[in-house]
Amino acid sequence: MEKRFHELEGIIAKAKQQVVQQDEEVNEAEGDTDTDLQIFCVSCSHPVNPKVALRHMERCYAKYESQTSFGSMYPTRIEG
Repeated sequence: MEKRFHELEGIIAKAKQQVVQQDEEVNEAEGDTDTDLQIFCVSCSHPVNPKVALRHMERCYAKYESQTSFGSMYPTRIEG
């Protein structure tokens, strides 16, 4: 237990000596980091860019909602 305590104290001491990198925060402010981030649509499961995710999900949901039939003699026309 004493050995683990000293190891943990050593890790904490090393972490306190680390220098904060300011460059990463500048890149996030530019908005270039969103290129690899994707959100999956809850209706069609396609990957969507976060900037257009809300618009895509609203349109996609409306598309599936319009193809759904309740209490009709015709079957629902949903692909996928």
